[in-house]
Amino acid sequence: MKYYLILITTLLGLVACSEGEQVEAPKSEASVVQKETQKGPSATVLLFQEREMGVPPYGSRFIVTKEFLRIDDGNDQGDFLLYDRGTRNIFSVAHEDQTVFEISYHPIEIEPPVKLDLVTQSKVDEDAPSIGGQRPVHTSFSINSKRCFDVVSVPEVLEDEARALGEYATTLSGEQARNLHKTPVEFQDPCMLSNLIFHTGEHTRSGFPIQEWSYSGYSRELMDYRKDYPVSDRLFMVPPDYRRYKLDAQNEPTSASEQVEDRKS
Repeated sequence: MKYYLILITTLLGLVACSEGEQVEAPKSEASVVQKETQKGPSATVLLFQEREMGVPPYGSRFIVTKEFLRIDDGNDQGDFLLYDRGTRNIFSVAHEDQTVFEISYHPIEIEPPVKLDLVTQSKVDEDAPSIGGQRPVHTSFSINSKRCFDVVSVPEVLEDEARALGEYATTLSGEQARNLHKTPVEFQDPCMLSNLIFHTGEHTRSGFPIQEWSYSGYSRELMDYRKDYPVSDRLFMVPPDYRRYKLDAQNEPTSASEQVEDRKS
């Protein structure tokens, strides 16, 4: 989960040049979904182990339904990210501060500031065990002859779950694109531009990513998953009484109440 929180706080920090909300780091291990007595939807629960430079490995939990994608550290009562697949909006919920930061979907309407020559190479991993009768495929993504991203994916397995990950990444990339003009030029590395904006989600289109790693030292590996798992509706509810923030037309963070006052004036 930490990687995704970094992407969101980057929009409020480095990219948006403003302060973002503080959220707790995820636990070192993801826990299995606890059974709920309340009737809710059946979901696919995915448990990952993630790594970053200078950070001990930590666990994350992804819960996917037809309507939502929830990302957390395995704690039902902890902070979480919620992607609404219908509206294509993202909500970052922080319980301690009782705040919700919302990222709306925006299509990418800018051109890359530098040439991005994308080259992909794929190879079936004959030594890896098959999953669902399919052999994993290792694909590398290079930009301008620099290797930027690698993924090991399994075709025709967890197809809707792969789409959910790609949809979520696309909303993040649209917000990154809207704020790219505020990012210092020295940080506009071709790999960053490709991974976070212009080719985001490409790695989910040929199969479900069971392992991925990037030039920055980040990696994620699927440890376990379970389909048709009963979960509570409460996991997909944004607290209605929390103070909400989102980026306004000028890409500055404002509260919902401030936006209402602006429309009245």
